[in-house]
Amino acid sequence: MSNKSKLIIGISSRALFNLDKSHEIYEKEGLESYRDYQIANEDKTLEPGEAFGTDTRNVRAWYGQWQDELIQNWSYILGIRKDDFSDAGGQTSPRLGLIWQADISNTLKLLYGEAFRAPSEVELNLVATSALVGNPDLTPETVKTLDVIWFSEWPSSSVSLGYFENYYENTINEVVNTDGVLQPSNVPGSEHSRGFELEAMYEFSGNLFAQASYSQITDKPKLFFREAQQLMSIILNYHNGNWNHNVVASYSGSRHEQSSTIDKVNLDSYWLLYGKISYSFSSQLQSFLQVKNMSDQSYSTPASFIQVGKGVPNRGSEISMGVNWTF
Repeated sequence: MSNKSKLIIGISSRALFNLDKSHEIYEKEGLESYRDYQIANEDKTLEPGEAFGTDTRNVRAWYGQWQDELIQNWSYILGIRKDDFSDAGGQTSPRLGLIWQADISNTLKLLYGEAFRAPSEVELNLVATSALVGNPDLTPETVKTLDVIWFSEWPSSSVSLGYFENYYENTINEVVNTDGVLQPSNVPGSEHSRGFELEAMYEFSGNLFAQASYSQITDKPKLFFREAQQLMSIILNYHNGNWNHNVVASYSGSRHEQSSTIDKVNLDSYWLLYGKISYSFSSQLQSFLQVKNMSDQSYSTPASFIQVGKGVPNRGSEISMGVNWTF
């Protein structure tokens, strides 16, 4: 094994557990009683939880990745992931990569990967409403991705430019069923999207740096009407002694929402501004003051699985302050 070789192995397991009792104590008796209950029962095994009825979901996954040098200035990545959902089947997904170190500052990456998304509990088991009903016969949707990324780095700056293509199969989308109600269903055939991403960073001094990113989907599937074609963010961060200040501006392009079983409405694009000031008393104790949506922008985002018609209104300005203590 060369000094450039790298092996990564991981295992994960998730399950839905019954937390009704502890949640009831928190709601009725407060945080202190909730904490006492958790401590008193920390050695007891949790019972399986309910998910929109009597169904339960257990998720197990493992993954491995090997990276090594191929020839001088060239390296490769071989990866594999296995997911298993107790109620939605499983998928084995490969990952491949080829990396060229052109010189000390420039790198080219060619990446290929596959992934799948299991239907959510809402999509599977939602009890019938006037607008939407679940579909227990759903199967996972899959995607194959291809990325080409050029990355350049210098002592005080860096730039990356990426091109991506995604190929979707068995896509889950709401369609009108025989009863005239929207129902999540697997759409036959394939969908294709492509676009590019640009990211740049510049360090003005040891205390101040700026970072900007832009993403453009040039070819978007019709089924992905809830997604914006343009995304942008700008970050400015200043650090001085124990103080840290940052301002973030983010932009989302226009999107659409299902207003009926047939029609869609346009949701306007918007800018959001965030600010945060923090002070470190030590490596374990920090305080902060944070403001979200500083300009009190009024904006709406698409609803998931329900027909709102005009989007879901989001919060205006929010101010929060607190202390982070790690131990």
